[in-house]
Amino acid sequence: MKTIVALLLFISIAANASQISSASGEVTVPLASFQSIASELERYKEAPINYGFGLANMTITGKENPDTKAIHAEVNIRFTLEVFDSRWTAIPLLNQQVSVSRVRVNGRQAQLAVEDGIFYWVTKNKGQYTVDLQYKVDARNQLLNLATPGIATSLTATLPFEDKSLRLTPGVDTKVVVSNGQTRLSANLPPIHQAQLIWQQAIFDEYLISQSRYLVKERDDALFVEAAYQLASFSNDPIKVELFPASQIVQSIRLDGEKARVINENGMLNLVVSGAGNFQVEIELVIAINDSLGKPHASIAVPFIPINALDLELSGNKQLNVSNAAHVETKFDGDVTYASTYLSSTNKIELSWQEAIPEDIEAELRANATNYHLLYAEEGVLHGDTLIEYEVTRGETNQIKLRVPDGVLVNRVSGLMDAIVDWRAVEENGSNILTIFLNRSLQKGKHQLILDYEVLVGTQNDLEFAIPLIEMVEVVRQRGMIALLESQELTLLPKQDSGLTKVGENQLPSDIRQRTSLKIDHTYKYSVKPSALTVTMVPPVREQGKFDATVDTLISVGDVTLTGSTAIQINVKSGSLMSTTLSIPGNVNVLGLTSPALRTYEVLADGNDNQGTSGNQKIQVEYTQEMEGQFRIDVNYERILAEDLSTVDVPTLSVLDAEVEHGRLAIEALAAVEIKPSKAEQLTSVEVGELPRQLVLKTTNPILLAYRYVNPPVELVLAVTHHKELQTLAANIETATYQTLMTADGLMVTRASYLIKNNRRQFIRVKLPEDSEIWSLSVDGKAEKPAVTGNGSGMEILVKMINSNQGFPMELIFASQTEKMRNIGTLAFLLPEPDMVVTKTHWDLYLPDDYRYGDIESNLDQRLAWSGYLPESSAIQGAGPVAVELPLEGVHFGFEKLYASQVKDGVYVKIDYTPKWINRGLVVFVALISLLIVACAFVVRRYPSNRMAPLARAVAIFAIIPGVYLLITAEVHLLWIMSWLLLVGIVLLLMQTLRINQPS
Repeated sequence: MKTIVALLLFISIAANASQISSASGEVTVPLASFQSIASELERYKEAPINYGFGLANMTITGKENPDTKAIHAEVNIRFTLEVFDSRWTAIPLLNQQVSVSRVRVNGRQAQLAVEDGIFYWVTKNKGQYTVDLQYKVDARNQLLNLATPGIATSLTATLPFEDKSLRLTPGVDTKVVVSNGQTRLSANLPPIHQAQLIWQQAIFDEYLISQSRYLVKERDDALFVEAAYQLASFSNDPIKVELFPASQIVQSIRLDGEKARVINENGMLNLVVSGAGNFQVEIELVIAINDSLGKPHASIAVPFIPINALDLELSGNKQLNVSNAAHVETKFDGDVTYASTYLSSTNKIELSWQEAIPEDIEAELRANATNYHLLYAEEGVLHGDTLIEYEVTRGETNQIKLRVPDGVLVNRVSGLMDAIVDWRAVEENGSNILTIFLNRSLQKGKHQLILDYEVLVGTQNDLEFAIPLIEMVEVVRQRGMIALLESQELTLLPKQDSGLTKVGENQLPSDIRQRTSLKIDHTYKYSVKPSALTVTMVPPVREQGKFDATVDTLISVGDVTLTGSTAIQINVKSGSLMSTTLSIPGNVNVLGLTSPALRTYEVLADGNDNQGTSGNQKIQVEYTQEMEGQFRIDVNYERILAEDLSTVDVPTLSVLDAEVEHGRLAIEALAAVEIKPSKAEQLTSVEVGELPRQLVLKTTNPILLAYRYVNPPVELVLAVTHHKELQTLAANIETATYQTLMTADGLMVTRASYLIKNNRRQFIRVKLPEDSEIWSLSVDGKAEKPAVTGNGSGMEILVKMINSNQGFPMELIFASQTEKMRNIGTLAFLLPEPDMVVTKTHWDLYLPDDYRYGDIESNLDQRLAWSGYLPESSAIQGAGPVAVELPLEGVHFGFEKLYASQVKDGVYVKIDYTPKWINRGLVVFVALISLLIVACAFVVRRYPSNRMAPLARAVAIFAIIPGVYLLITAEVHLLWIMSWLLLVGIVLLLMQTLRINQPS
């Protein structure tokens, strides 16, 4: 109504402009009226729709679960939109509940609002935006139901199977390509909100109704429904398609434009279809309108179909409700209401409508207010905190006005869901009006507004003044409550309270009581504006609280320090506490104190407590509020002990002014000290199980002594005996694996791999052979740089370690130089020496294959089964910034030992060697000598009558055997050669003897 009056006023001024211009003078309009007219004109300039869409691209990627063989699809949608004006705009994106996994606007993460099953993106900034949506959907009966943004969409789908019958409903310009076990579909979608992918292998029934469209028109007291269905039959035989109950009035049913055959079976109408193919079904229904519930409504039974489009035409301006519809678009044109929407899968459409509320009446603002005033005084200032529950019951507004009493200074205005842009106070009709401007209109519902203000009231305690109350302007009903609070300095004492009802503080809502920590002295309620509430400021009357205390202390004895951890449970029985005083011996240092509502604490040295103990310290604890009920104080302190101290006085803490104090005391040892009680006065020994759980959980060490007491002072002296602690292993090497490759030039390259467990060690020290060069080093897979240390023989490096009880790898590749291999010699190898205990040691040597190797000397155990020649080379790649390859080829020797690091003088291996060419020469030499022996044997045959001939033949045969063995195996051993030469000498000596004794 106000809008109509303002527009009429503006039109009247414009219509009479010619008459006014001919006369002299001025026409003045109040500022508020002009602003109202201007805002209404701006409102009608706004576009009906503040946004527009571009073409959308939709990509569907299907994947098959290997276990269940079910199809899961990931849907990505991208489109552009433009917001035309800078005002709050809610843009609908998807109209059904889907599992949205990503929302990005212009590449940034965005939030969506959900209302009535629709996802909205809300903005107040104009401009162009690119929107990316992603959601996931599962195939149901091998069908994919898709949610689309309701705009023209280019769709591409890829599914993990081959099926040329894949189709999109509804779809335009559909193309299907099958290749490499996949089916790819591309199509265009009209501006709808739902679509469906279906493939031939999904069809289990004889027919399928994929989508429908209903046109509903109101005529007199009935609804005339025109329904169109898309039917696909998969059987060449006649089938029955179930439609809806036979109780509905049917005017006609047509199949592809011809009258269809319909039968009634079990109360359901069934359509008879002959042959396979696609058919168009058209049905006309008449539905009666029922107004028994006060407003017209109707129910339409329909087949259960995934996609349903609904269009309605109702006479007059109607407000329509449709069941199972996410969003209904309505338009009133020519005394007819047109509506369109999409329905979810359903077998019944419920419609109801009523006359729409006229726009001018709907825009009229109607609101109520409930005001809660919290007031307290400090020196010369009255502070107010007012919370207003502003309820809009009809219409909307983007401004709120309040009446503020004189002398009130508003410091802060907040609330209304951060919609406040600015606020200003002006004088109107003799009142101070505070106008709050909002960046959007407040709709129907409750809204909270908070004002923080203050008033200067002077410093006289007996000064009487009126409480200023803030009122809402332009509200139908206004009521409220007043709470007078007591601060630390002053309290408000009521003198006159006309028009108010005094109530208890429990009448205040809980959220209002939680807004302050001050004590509430007086509470009032009013339904209309109170006539007067006057108060005076007086100092509050403090009542000393009465309380009990429970003190639980854990004493930890170390080598040079004694630490205490005390938990004090205060139980206030009456009154309240603003401070607490604690007593503690003077030879301890207070490390920290914590308490709820703690303002500060101060340690006062050399105090005397009220129990006559001198030399104690006092801890004065002050709170920010009056403490009532139960609360806890935690204190940590320490005392430095002398090294040769054999007895220790245990310092305990007590609470002064406590009516009853109970205490429990526990002693633990943090070092290798033996503790015995030397003196215990006013203490009773208890079992550890009698101590409170909170005290036991403070330590992981065993509690050695436990006591309880009532009302200190108590005295406990401990006899302390110090013992020397033995060092244990802080780190060790579980497995050490070495691979050493040696060349004939004397270059030895070694790869050392360690599996290390470390607790507290910072470095590992490794002693390497002399003239070693580090090629690669890594710790836990990360490259490291070692430090060089040590002044003795060899090279010592320091490697920084990490702490890990599970074990971590360390790899080191280094090269060292030794003498070049000659004709005959002995190779000597030394292992690196880490300064840790090594549990298992494995060492593999790879030597040149141009040599023969003999005796092996080592303090390791040789793995004979692994020793031998490697015909094919392999390689190990080291870690680090540059990958170092260690080729493993040649003659292989394997060694191992448990706890090899404990062997004195280091771990070594010595191997004798000779070149293969020397072996081959000795073989030839042996062969020649063997032939000589054979010749001698034939000479002996010339003298068969000699009695030495058989002996000579036998010796010759046994002398030939070693030569034949060496010739076959090509193995040369020094012992074999010496034995063979000895036999040869004997044979030659016998031959000479035979020759001398032979008659001429």
